[in-house]
Amino acid sequence: MKNILRIIDQTGFSVFVLLASDIFWYFASFLLAYYLRDTYGPFKIHAIGFYLQVVPYVLLLLIAVFYSYGLYEQKRRINKISEIYLVTKSATAMLIFIMAASFLEKVNYSRGLVLLFWGISIVFLNFGRYLIRDIQKALFRRGYGVKNILIIGAGKPGKRLAEKLEEYREFGFHIAGFLDDRTKPKKSQYKFLGQTKYLLEVIKKRDIHEIYISDPSISHEKILEMIQLCENFPV
Repeated sequence: MKNILRIIDQTGFSVFVLLASDIFWYFASFLLAYYLRDTYGPFKIHAIGFYLQVVPYVLLLLIAVFYSYGLYEQKRRINKISEIYLVTKSATAMLIFIMAASFLEKVNYSRGLVLLFWGISIVFLNFGRYLIRDIQKALFRRGYGVKNILIIGAGKPGKRLAEKLEEYREFGFHIAGFLDDRTKPKKSQYKFLGQTKYLLEVIKKRDIHEIYISDPSISHEKILEMIQLCENFPV
């Protein structure tokens, strides 16, 4: 029932945008750090070509580190402060890896450049992700990319689930309403859309993208069979 009880995650395109942003801003951080260090530093450093040789490896390491810290998962990006913290932590881990690798390989490099690169990268990486978040919110407000969610089970578990999903609102998640055969919610901010026998009608009318079952007494098999009758719904 993995398609009923879905794990909230990024779409492939969203992950690609995040990857492209991180790579672009990290590389831009290096270029700015090199320019500042080379122009205003107390002494000359290696030509930029010396450092560019390792850039592809550093960028691959960046992706691996960010992935390991969960920075390409929505559940780690709900809170802005948490995301800034994780980006800073990841950039610091990158600094440690770069310095450790340079020491082991006995490479003579500018420590000032690396530290400057580290500081600028924290600012640039967070700015890039803030920009993406801002653009996404603007698109969601206009109805682009919004995911309409239907919750089956209008009892307390369903309400708690809806409250939890509300944390993902700025990622385009919208609670379309509830279906339930036994309980009709009172004084709820969410719409009650009827009994489960109206599932197919609700999916088509409300343009439902994801369904969550919060009531364990409801047959998952029955719901899945009904969904399979609905064309274009991912099962």
